[in-house]
Amino acid sequence: PYPWLAAGPEFYQMVRAVRRRHPVPAGAAEEEISVRRPDGTLAPVMSVLVPVAGTDERPHRFMLTYRDMTFRKQAEERLRQRSEALQEALRGRDNFLASMSHELRTPLNSILGFTGTLLMRLPGPLNAAQEEQLRIIERSGHHLLSLINDILAIGKIESGTGISTEPVEVEAVVREVVQSLGPLAAEKGLALDLALEEAPIAVMADPRGLSQILINLINNAIKFTETGAITIGLRSTGAPEGRNVELSVTDTGPGIPADALPRIFNRYERAATITRPDSEGVGLGLAIARGLAERSDAELTVSSTLGVGTTFTLHLKGATQCQPTFS
Repeated sequence: PYPWLAAGPEFYQMVRAVRRRHPVPAGAAEEEISVRRPDGTLAPVMSVLVPVAGTDERPHRFMLTYRDMTFRKQAEERLRQRSEALQEALRGRDNFLASMSHELRTPLNSILGFTGTLLMRLPGPLNAAQEEQLRIIERSGHHLLSLINDILAIGKIESGTGISTEPVEVEAVVREVVQSLGPLAAEKGLALDLALEEAPIAVMADPRGLSQILINLINNAIKFTETGAITIGLRSTGAPEGRNVELSVTDTGPGIPADALPRIFNRYERAATITRPDSEGVGLGLAIARGLAERSDAELTVSSTLGVGTTFTLHLKGATQCQPTFS
């Protein structure tokens, strides 16, 4: 690529420069240097100095090769520019999602708030038709709010923002989530049973992420279970110096076909609708749960039997005993 180089003083200057840096190379000595062209511009060159005669301790003959790096450098620069443009686009998306979350949730919260006020009959009595219509508004509003939250959660998982790792008492998180979702299960006549290990367990995790995973799994179980109960289990596994935690959610729903199990964590996949085609949702809950689990270096698995039920298990690493903080 440089016919002028081998015949001119630049070549010998390059040889001397490389030899000074690598007087006795044990093997091939590779180095990127700059060589001045006849027009005065600098050319990036990758030089490789290889001993070809003598001993490993005292090589006395060398072979020097050089390779034009101009096109490679240009390609690297284009890649860097595209990477910066992509990062800028991701920042713009995150800013848009943050802004839209406020713009969408503010009026939606007002709608839900006033609907709740009317259903409490604070402004006055309601007839049966009015109450039913308000219930529809309330359910639709909560469904829309859930979709907005799912979209925002997907954005945070992709961007890796909002991660906060700290010691988390798993049982306290379980009890808090079960208390908040208890009324939803009670509406369908379902029991939320706890099967918790007696010794309090703590793990290093993102507390909000762990809570969101559990909310999504229990919500999913409530949605697709008509009769029976949902059991939330917690136990530690392994030796004391390397204990792990298994947090499980088991339902008595219709189950998931075996051929659908590999797909249920994909976005917009709703395998349970094979048995419940009228169910709501767009299929983001389980995708979000697995994404949050992977972000916390955990694993989310599933097992299911048709006609019996389904169990989702979150495998968390690094468990330790702790003092209980819940009442």
